Amino acid sequence: MDGDVTSPSQVSAMASALIASAADKSPEVQGTVVVALTKLGKHQHAVVLGALRQYILNTPKLELNHRIILLRSMNHILEEVIPDTEINVNLARDLITMALDDMTKSKKLVSEWQSAASDILVTLGTAFVNEVMENLLKKLVPGTLPHFFVVKSLGNLAVANVFKMVPYLSHLLTVFMPMLGLAKQDNMRWVFSKCLGQFAEAILEYVMNLEKAPDPSITRNTFSSELFAAYNVLYNAWVLTRETKLRCSVVDALGKITMLLDMEKLEEQAPKLVSLLVSLYRKQPNDPHPITKALCDVITATTDAQIKVLDLNLDALVTVLHGHICNGNGEKNQKNFNEVLRCFSILAVLYNEMLVNYMLARVDARDERVRIGCLVILRHLINSAPAQMSQRKDIIIVGLTKVLVETSNKVKQHLTRVISAMATHSFLLQEGGEKFVEFIVKQCAYKGPDKPSNLVGQSEQEIANDVALQGMCDDVLYLMTTTIDGMDVVLWPYLFEFLNVDTMTPAVGVICRCLAHIAKKKRENRARDYVINFSEQPIVPSAFGILCRLMILASYPKQPRCHADHILHLLVDIGPVIHHKLANLWDSMIPEMSQFLEDGLTNGLWSQKGWEEKVLQLLSSSVEAVSDDEWTCLLGVELTSQWNLYQQISSHKNFSFKCLGVLLRLSANKDFVDLSLGSLFESVKPSELPEREGAGICLGYAASSHLDLALSKLGTYVKQQVLKKDSSLFSGFFKSDRAMQEAEWLKGIAALCCGYAAYYAPPELVPSRVDAVIVKILLQLFKNVKDIGVKENLVYAVELIACAVHPYHLDNHPVHQPLPPSERSAKNKKKVALASRPDIVGHLLTFLKEDGLTAATTLKAAVLSAMTELIKLDPPLNDADLFQLVKISTEHVISLPEVKEADGDDKEGSKSHVQEQCTVCLYSVMREIIIKKPTPAGLDSVFKHLHTWLMSEKPHERERALRVAGRVFDVYYDTFEVTKHNNSLNTMGVLMSRVIARCCDPAPGLRKESVECVKQLLKIQNKYNGAKPGDSDSAIETLTTLIPYLESNTPQEMYQTMRDLAKVVMSKMPNELTYFVDGSLTTALVECLRDPHPTCANGACLTLHHIFKTRGAGFGKQVIQIVEAIQTALKSVTDGTTRTGILKLVSLLTSHHLQPTVNALLSHPVPFSDKLAKSHSSESDRQIIACWRALGADENLCGPVTEHLLNLLSKGLPYDEKSKGFMKKEYTRFATLQLIAASCALREVFEASASNKSTTPSKSGGGFSRTAAVCLVRAGSMRACGPPPKTEINPYRQAIDTLYCLISSSCSRELSQFLVEKMVWNNLEAVEEEKFFEAIATFASGLAQHRPKDIADIVTFLNAFINSVYVPQRVTVTAFFAQLVADSAANNEILLEVIVNSIRGRLVDSSGAVRRLSIRGLANVVKSTPEQVERYGTSVLSAMMSGMDDKHDHDDSIALEAMTGLERYLNGVKNTNIHSIFVNLCLRIRPCFEKDNPEVRSTSIRLFGCLARCAAGPSENSFQEQVHNNLIAILLHLNDDEPAVRKACKSTLHKIGPALGSEAAGEMFTKFLREDAELHYGEFMNDLSKILVRDLTDKINVYLMGCVTFFKSHWSSIRSNSAMLAGFLMSNVPDDKQGSITKEQICAALIQLLKDSSETVRSKAAEAMSVLHQY
Repeated sequence: MDGDVTSPSQVSAMASALIASAADKSPEVQGTVVVALTKLGKHQHAVVLGALRQYILNTPKLELNHRIILLRSMNHILEEVIPDTEINVNLARDLITMALDDMTKSKKLVSEWQSAASDILVTLGTAFVNEVMENLLKKLVPGTLPHFFVVKSLGNLAVANVFKMVPYLSHLLTVFMPMLGLAKQDNMRWVFSKCLGQFAEAILEYVMNLEKAPDPSITRNTFSSELFAAYNVLYNAWVLTRETKLRCSVVDALGKITMLLDMEKLEEQAPKLVSLLVSLYRKQPNDPHPITKALCDVITATTDAQIKVLDLNLDALVTVLHGHICNGNGEKNQKNFNEVLRCFSILAVLYNEMLVNYMLARVDARDERVRIGCLVILRHLINSAPAQMSQRKDIIIVGLTKVLVETSNKVKQHLTRVISAMATHSFLLQEGGEKFVEFIVKQCAYKGPDKPSNLVGQSEQEIANDVALQGMCDDVLYLMTTTIDGMDVVLWPYLFEFLNVDTMTPAVGVICRCLAHIAKKKRENRARDYVINFSEQPIVPSAFGILCRLMILASYPKQPRCHADHILHLLVDIGPVIHHKLANLWDSMIPEMSQFLEDGLTNGLWSQKGWEEKVLQLLSSSVEAVSDDEWTCLLGVELTSQWNLYQQISSHKNFSFKCLGVLLRLSANKDFVDLSLGSLFESVKPSELPEREGAGICLGYAASSHLDLALSKLGTYVKQQVLKKDSSLFSGFFKSDRAMQEAEWLKGIAALCCGYAAYYAPPELVPSRVDAVIVKILLQLFKNVKDIGVKENLVYAVELIACAVHPYHLDNHPVHQPLPPSERSAKNKKKVALASRPDIVGHLLTFLKEDGLTAATTLKAAVLSAMTELIKLDPPLNDADLFQLVKISTEHVISLPEVKEADGDDKEGSKSHVQEQCTVCLYSVMREIIIKKPTPAGLDSVFKHLHTWLMSEKPHERERALRVAGRVFDVYYDTFEVTKHNNSLNTMGVLMSRVIARCCDPAPGLRKESVECVKQLLKIQNKYNGAKPGDSDSAIETLTTLIPYLESNTPQEMYQTMRDLAKVVMSKMPNELTYFVDGSLTTALVECLRDPHPTCANGACLTLHHIFKTRGAGFGKQVIQIVEAIQTALKSVTDGTTRTGILKLVSLLTSHHLQPTVNALLSHPVPFSDKLAKSHSSESDRQIIACWRALGADENLCGPVTEHLLNLLSKGLPYDEKSKGFMKKEYTRFATLQLIAASCALREVFEASASNKSTTPSKSGGGFSRTAAVCLVRAGSMRACGPPPKTEINPYRQAIDTLYCLISSSCSRELSQFLVEKMVWNNLEAVEEEKFFEAIATFASGLAQHRPKDIADIVTFLNAFINSVYVPQRVTVTAFFAQLVADSAANNEILLEVIVNSIRGRLVDSSGAVRRLSIRGLANVVKSTPEQVERYGTSVLSAMMSGMDDKHDHDDSIALEAMTGLERYLNGVKNTNIHSIFVNLCLRIRPCFEKDNPEVRSTSIRLFGCLARCAAGPSENSFQEQVHNNLIAILLHLNDDEPAVRKACKSTLHKIGPALGSEAAGEMFTKFLREDAELHYGEFMNDLSKILVRDLTDKINVYLMGCVTFFKSHWSSIRSNSAMLAGFLMSNVPDDKQGSITKEQICAALIQLLKDSSETVRSKAAEAMSVLHQY
């Protein structure tokens, strides 16, 4: 828009208002005002810029901050306008004059103010450079120092408008030169030097873009003479200043000017300037970047000119620059660091030889930083100057060789980066390049500390650095292999040399990865050098050495840095290299191994044993494929020669022994076997358990083919090494601890060799060798063994030998095929027996005792496992040995301390795993004992050791004993047979009583095990009764379903479950086991009542309940004894639950043998609460309470008691009222004592009935309906009542408790759960009245849903209280009825009529709460049938309208209820005629939009939306008018502070959209106003305003005036919304329609909002003005 066009008057007024508000006290408002001015200025720049200029000129005392804001606003507008719009020249000149005057008005520097004015000049200079320069040049008076910001503006303008300013530079430089001598102050010198640097920068940019320049004749040297004069001043006078800022500016200018000097002056000045700059580093150590940048400019200038003028300065220059690199590249030095590297890159063009020599000479300096600096520079030079560095390859390789012995990790990291760069640029292909590869491999071989103890002297940071360096070298080596062409020449077969180096073991993974990559490519490409001629490569390991090494290293994939997958890939790819017969075999087998490896490691189901078998199978198959015994022997020799590589890794040595065993088994060369076994015994390290195990397996494998030779070598070894060292004459006195320990370790080796020799020996030779040779050697080794590991070796050897002589093993040998039946019978005529078994058992029990009772150990598990195998052998152990075995085994496992579970405890070797292992092994021992002796005596021999543990105080001991008992019962059932001598289990009563009691163990987890034991005992009894093994008994199997209920601690479930369990048990028990005689189940259960665990005693008691109930009639002759026994038990039992159960026994016994005991209870009053009972009652009173509950649970007594109590509560006085004072109408209520006592007693009856569902109020006295009604009214009556005098009870809480007990005892679990989930009991106790109403309503819903048949009777009983003189009773009943209208009476016309009539009578109640609840109830009629809704519709509408006009409704609660009800009514009724009251209703709703209560606002807005569906017909026009009148209010509340109001507005706008008259607006409401979606209010209102302006133009002024009305709202958010909406509406009104709106009034109102107290409102007002540029 042209600047001199007449602009709308309102913009001028708004701009003036914004200008005046620009210095608002809120920074946020300030920013908004500036943005608004900028937006207005972008469209009306002439008006706004003129207003800004006039305001500044006409306000001489303008506050400085305000002035600065306005100047910045002016600059923002100019920056927006100048690129796209032509500004009037006169306006521009006025602004230039104003800005220049502002900038130079004060000689004192005020940076913010004068900078803002300077920025205006620079911005204007991009379009009006001549005008700006004309004014600025006037300020350059010869002989006078110019203003600081005049110079600064010239410099900034030169950079901002290069092509227009460069022609002025000649004149400016001429003018500047005399002035430079006048500049004495540092700030003037700074601005001059800064300006000169910017001039030079502008000239350089001009020259670099000559194709765009207006004058192509200008070159670098055009201004050389002028700039050189300035250079002299800067160099000779200013650069040596002490002021850092000035020095930096001068140095920067010197550097830039140097690039514009001619050749002659450059040759003359460059060396001097370099020397000066180098010396300046000492003066400016903290910020060297400006000096370095200047140096880079000088070096660039000399390099571009191809002149070597820096020779004399070169050493000093490189030394200084090198020092900066040595200082590192921290955050503060990063820019300087990069600039220094740039200097070296440029220097390398002319001085590469010198730079390389310099760095190589210092690369091994003592100072670590110097070494790192040299490496950093060399790497940078190799990468940035490849052409120059390629000429120095040999020198660099030789020079860096001495760094390869570096010890510092930091230096190593930098050296690794240098090597990577060298590899990329083919340096490593030169002679000596392999040394750098070796360096990388050595770093890959870092081995971290195995244990925390190895961290001594090495910090965690150092370890982290080592690991980081290792990972870095891994990546570098692999990338060198895969990405750099030609590297295979260096790496193949060179990398094989590192495989058989001990220290390189951690690097084998990455080495194999690289070799596999190379080998695969060479094999695919059939490269000539693929097959290695090992005879010509003496340093490279042989094929045997490579194969052995890779096999061993692949055996433990979970070993750190093993990378077995890479090893397998390498084996596949070098198969033909190892042997030509292995290629096809490995191509088929190894991929399967790779898949096994991947599945095991990724799925977490790893099996180390399975993997070792795979590798050994690969070795075995390879030997068989080659089929050359000489090759096998050479492979074995190579394998033994590598044992020194595994001195520190016992697991690898273990596997190497196994591999040797495989080779010995497959070899037929006796000499090879003999020599190898000799080497084995010499090489095994006795102190390492894995090596001992590996040696044993190796000898076992050898024994499978060479048994006698292996046993001979073993015997010689034991005689010459083991026993010789152990039997020294003075060993007990003079032998050192170390020597004794080594002697024991040797026993461990010998023991394992014995065990594995027997296990793998040919089956036909086992009988003749085990007792005669192997066991004879083994027994000599048990003497004086203390080491736990050696003991485990001995025990495991015993287990292996026991397995070896067992017939099953002989028929299923792990190596040899079983003999044919004919040969087997011929060769095994004598049964194999272990003659020395008793001695071995004695040794094992000694080991078990020595291990102690303090913790579970692997030794215990091993001993028990070996015992299991020994028990399996024939003949069976004698009774004495068996007794000791069971006693010691159970004691040393069951009594072990409990292990606390923690993270990782499920892993093998953890405490919990070892504990579980011991327990499982104990199961196995007991199982084998029962299998060997499946008789009652055999069962008793085990269970008598478990009985005491079942009653232990420690849960874990009981659990272990119970599990063992369960396994014993299982095995006994499976193994025993009914015979003449074994036709009954005489201890069944005792056994059953012990496990039944445990069904209620304090630890819930034990109950499941107990039930399983009960099931197993019942199956055993069934089997004795004649049932066949395997027959299913449905009654017994149902016990499984009881387990979940037993694990619950709910008394009712426990009672029911134990009763069901007792039913099953008694159905299977013979009658003689239930008589009250010694040894019977009944007698044993009575003894269990004194169980130390109350829950177990209770379980026994619950079982007795069933026995007394079903078979109590037969106790007539034993009643005295029974009662005496019960009384004895009752005296000793303190647990309340058990006492209750014992009292139940009295009731059951009484039901069979009646006695007049009930009347005595009636003379004792019921205590008010358990608390009072415990504190004020005697022991006899407590017994009376117990009897009340016991007899109250009896259905013969519950009825009369309940009836009497209900009559008392219905007719009695609920509370007394006492005035709070004379002449006061307020009263205090006190509950009456008599009714509290009745309520408490009723509660005791309900408590009693809770344990017996057959005794409920519905089956007693007045029935459930009357009981529920009375208890509900009682609870409502006690609200806000105090306790009677001299009592502490809370009557309201007690009444709720009684009601709760009624529901718990008389109703379904679903109803109880429903009430709990709906928080009914919590809400009843809440202080808030609405919570009480909600609780009553929910209670009514619950009854209607779960007990619909009782509702009519409940209403009948409650109707008697609807007109009660007591307000709380009327409130309670009305709340209950109000909810029933919606729930139960909806489809019951008679019931609905009764309730509605009752409620209508309460519309004029004196209580506001009753009136409100009555309105709520009538509104619920909408949920009835259409006929009922039509019948009561008039009454409902009348009630709602009267509720909205209630004069005594001071808190709007009744009005809110009425609107809520009316909303529900309108939403629920399809056809309703409200046309006669439509307008009146709208007028009553509208004031509620602005109520303070957000619930009232949201409800009224929703109600207005509901009217939309009723507006068709006669009310349509009226509704449309109301929509337009209320639209603005709803739109503004769409961004209300309350979420509920916002949600209501969304819903209402959806509904009234069609009545608005704009289809697009309705679609927008539907699209964007989703209920749970987040609304971008500003964007939505902007888009909506466009539609409203387009479709409802005639209503816009109405909307706008509605917005203005809300400018005075008491909510700041609504004022903000209204301002924003007004702005959007006005901004979208087309030009031809703007005359129809009262824009003056609206704009004036917006201007007034700029003075609002809320900063948000002020900001929104400014935003609204920013879009009104067309007014």
